[in-house]
Amino acid sequence: ADRMTQSLVRAVTGTRRFAVVERERTREIEQEMALLADPATPLREAVRVGQAVGADYLLNATLVSMDVQRNDRVIQLTGERIRSLSGSVIVELRIVTAATRQIMWADTESLDVSQMGLDPAAASSVDLLVQQLSDLVADRLAFRAVEAIYPMRIVSVSPSGDVVVNQGGDRMPPGTRLTVYRLGEALVDPYSQQSLGRLEEFLGTAEVTRATSKVAYARLIDGDPHVLTESSDDLLVRVEET
Repeated sequence: ADRMTQSLVRAVTGTRRFAVVERERTREIEQEMALLADPATPLREAVRVGQAVGADYLLNATLVSMDVQRNDRVIQLTGERIRSLSGSVIVELRIVTAATRQIMWADTESLDVSQMGLDPAAASSVDLLVQQLSDLVADRLAFRAVEAIYPMRIVSVSPSGDVVVNQGGDRMPPGTRLTVYRLGEALVDPYSQQSLGRLEEFLGTAEVTRATSKVAYARLIDGDPHVLTESSDDLLVRVEET
């Protein structure tokens, strides 16, 4: 659980969409605050007391199960041992608005271990295996949470169909397929009067060609680039599920 928590902190911080507030090491923080409040502390340091910020959202993750089996197979002709991994990892995640306690987003991630690209050699070390699983699950959950709260947007479109998306990093490797939508009118639930988002009109498909830590560059492979340039202020993209 501690490793999963740390992996989620790393993944959420790495999205550059959230400023993560420390809540785990309160004792160390309180000791530092007491030092800053000491009369012997220079004024330029003491003025930092009282600048703590509250959280806008609370992220709660529950590790439902982590079931992993190591499978060894020996090739009779050569005597070579082939090792593979199977099983599943199930994690529940919800994001709650701190002020109202309203659940903004909730999802359950169920992953097939054999499809996660784990190094079978990691099976020889439980610590290494758990760390790899935690990192992969956290990266996927953080990416989906960001997509739900801060959907990726196109920030630049060229007449030839080259686009720039406002998210990059390891989650946007070359070859990633993106579906492009134009945002339309706002939708409101007739019973609760809560916002349901906006209409989404499919415009085409783009493929990532390269990415930096902050943005991804992609090229339109399906659709009319002229339509995109006309709607450049209201273009939403989502990663195609594989």
